[in-house]
Amino acid sequence: MRPETLRVLIRAIRLEGEGVLSFELEAAEDGPLPDFSPGAHIDLHLPNGLVRQYSLINRSDGRRYV
Repeated sequence: MRPETLRVLIRAIRLEGEGVLSFELEAAEDGPLPDFSPGAHIDLHLPNGLVRQYSLINRSDGRRYV
């Protein structure tokens, strides 16, 4: 089964430490983002064709992924 693909917008980019950035993502369309469990990861499919995997570090609230 193929995982669900979502369109998101980058709301914020923060410098967390030397060479470490965090990204705050929100849904590009109305509606909540799917829930996730602690330690979950997401794959970001970038416009240039690259796929990057990121750990989710916030609590699942339906509004944003950090």
